[in-house]
Amino acid sequence: MGDVLAMIRGMVLALALGLAACSSGGEGTTSPLTEATRLITQKIKGRNKAPPPPAAQLTRAALEDAKGPLILASIERSKAAATLRLARQNGGYGTWVSLDKLSVTLKQGVLSASRGLPGDLLAGETDATLAALRTDESSSYGKVMRYIGGDRQILKSRLSCRMDPVGAETIEILERSHATRHMAEVCSDSYGGTIRNDYWIGDDGTLWQSRQYLHPVMGYITFQQLLK
Repeated sequence: MGDVLAMIRGMVLALALGLAACSSGGEGTTSPLTEATRLITQKIKGRNKAPPPPAAQLTRAALEDAKGPLILASIERSKAAATLRLARQNGGYGTWVSLDKLSVTLKQGVLSASRGLPGDLLAGETDATLAALRTDESSSYGKVMRYIGGDRQILKSRLSCRMDPVGAETIEILERSHATRHMAEVCSDSYGGTIRNDYWIGDDGTLWQSRQYLHPVMGYITFQQLLK
């Protein structure tokens, strides 16, 4: 949690600088963090929709009639989960959409963007991560993540990352077991914030499960491949 808070502090500082640059002068009565939280809360209340069903309600039998690729996305901080279908593909990127039109874009399972959430990832670089996942060795690289701030301002985070193998693991996804190799990606920014992404990859290259950092407000999201 301390690492996530450190990341948030860095992002909030960037937001504060942006707000200060747009200010007409004088000392405001609301801090950037308070204002961002207020806007996010308004968006959550304004949705006026029931949260997605929890993963506990899903069974393998319930998917018998389902067709096409299907993933389960679970946001840790809000305890919300939803199934997402593959809506379109373009240049290796797949856009997955829920029934209430929330969407994430993944490149071979690595998170690239999200839309419709209270806090969205505008764009995340994926190629260096994917290259590191193709091997079973440690590697270091950099990447850039762009977030949408509380006032719709674009916040850029430059990360220094290292990928390391964790080992072979058998995981269970909705009553089915998958033999995987577990890889861990640890990234840090210039503010001292650190995030960790975990990936579980099958022998055929399928990214069966991942836990990836989504947004300073939203925290982490876990993806599980239900149907290919």
